[in-house]
Amino acid sequence: MAAPNITLNEIDSTGGVTEVQPSGRAAGVIGTATQGTAFVPVTFANNAQFTTEFGNPSAAYHAPFALYQWLSNASAGTYIRVLGAGDGNKRSTGATNAGSVTNSGFVVGGRKVQASSGQLGNNPYATALGIEGRTYFLGCYMSESAGSWLLSESGIQTSTAAQPIVRGVLFAASGVQVTVSSSAPGQSSTTYDPGPVTASPVKGWFTGSLDLRGGEQSFVLFLNGHTDSAGYPSTLTASFNPTSDSYFGTKFNNNPLLLEEHGYVLYNHYDVLDAFAVPTGSGVSAE
Repeated sequence: MAAPNITLNEIDSTGGVTEVQPSGRAAGVIGTATQGTAFVPVTFANNAQFTTEFGNPSAAYHAPFALYQWLSNASAGTYIRVLGAGDGNKRSTGATNAGSVTNSGFVVGGRKVQASSGQLGNNPYATALGIEGRTYFLGCYMSESAGSWLLSESGIQTSTAAQPIVRGVLFAASGVQVTVSSSAPGQSSTTYDPGPVTASPVKGWFTGSLDLRGGEQSFVLFLNGHTDSAGYPSTLTASFNPTSDSYFGTKFNNNPLLLEEHGYVLYNHYDVLDAFAVPTGSGVSAE
């Protein structure tokens, strides 16, 4: 019951302003930006939504202008922010900023604070003195499915040859090098390398083999330098097929707190159903 001299007014706020939703076919743009989530596609209905997430267009970042112009005459646009590669040179070895790349967007592979000691230390799940971890883009060659416009309308597929499509982003822990099982001469292998790893892998390769039998789209990933165990294996078999029980997007580790234990973390994955495009080696040169 209301007390004397106090008036209660009920205001219905359930019909508040609803954010405009994207509509129509979205153009896709990949590039850098002043802020925002990286490596994750985000779709907008207008430029106001874009600037809220990725900031105002700047002369230092050209890609946002492309989406800005598209959204001036459309109601849907997708942007994927990537992090800068810096000046493109190797990491510094000088006393100042050792191990970093000039003007790079991020640094990966450094040692972590270990829970057992509370001190900065080497990865206990990898062979000491191996290479520092790094970022890997996981992809496969794909061709557009019959009746699909996914690749051709975006300008990716301009011939009958399959095109390389990024399907995921992996972060490797310090001391771990990620490679793919390959059937190419001198690169084939059935197991990973447990020893210290370098920039040139001795087991697997950066371009590997994909088993397309039965539509499984399976591949084998080697975590060279990682300490193999039943809970955290160093050889992973997975699939690019989103409907498979072995789909890498659901099978791979996505918990960053277990980066060192697993040897890697799957930062993001991009599903492509067979109705739109399928993995194939059609028209791909062996060179």
